[in-house]
Amino acid sequence: MTFIGSSYGKLIYYCNGYCRIIDVFTGDEVSTPRLPSRAGCSKLHLAGILTAPLASPNSHLLVSTESFLLDLRVGNDSWSELQLPCQFVIDHFVELDGQLIVSNSYGRSYALQLAPQHGLQEIKTKPVGGKPVVGRLVVCGDILLILSFGEFHRLDMSTEPATRVAVEKLGERALFVGAEAKSSALSCMSPELWGGRSDIVYFARTARPWFLYRLCGRPDRLQDRPTRPTRVEPAGFGSTPVQSSVRPLWLYPSMFYSDGQ
Repeated sequence: MTFIGSSYGKLIYYCNGYCRIIDVFTGDEVSTPRLPSRAGCSKLHLAGILTAPLASPNSHLLVSTESFLLDLRVGNDSWSELQLPCQFVIDHFVELDGQLIVSNSYGRSYALQLAPQHGLQEIKTKPVGGKPVVGRLVVCGDILLILSFGEFHRLDMSTEPATRVAVEKLGERALFVGAEAKSSALSCMSPELWGGRSDIVYFARTARPWFLYRLCGRPDRLQDRPTRPTRVEPAGFGSTPVQSSVRPLWLYPSMFYSDGQ
């Protein structure tokens, strides 16, 4: 099976023309109808996300291929298809204040509309130094961040085009980011309530369970070994999204989700 995404406490895999949604905490598994053959399901380009918990009446599974975005309302037996723009392959899905955003690792992003009909609206970003703003989109509360070569910036979409803005603090939030580029990042308000720390990024990694660092790559002084973390590169920059095993990621247990929250 090929890992293609995670959301709402589930892992999403592709295997032999079908998707499987797996709850690693309970062992429950849901299999989808076969993906349309004309969609072109190359493992290299597959990515997936749920729009709500499986128990929600309006939960959809979104799967991107090299040419199409496929939409399956959970419980239905057929996929809807949306042709993607030329040379745009989705690498990442994020949801910001109820708005789904899709992006690739080369600086192109679109706002995704599912109803009343499927559609994409390009989000233009202001180049930096004459080059497009590239990286992995990460949502932290009501802030859209972009992780690029080990550093975070905020993407300000109140301007036209959107601009990259320096950000140095997360305030009372903690951010959880996995080394697996196709996994969804998580954020938490007031982590001190359970013994965590705010204004810190928790990175899952292979060498040790996780490490902490502050934004802009600054090492955290309270770590056992406060060294600069290994850069986490988005897919397309020195890493391949197809691997024999899944790299470390964070999951918030599915049983704690209700009504999409």
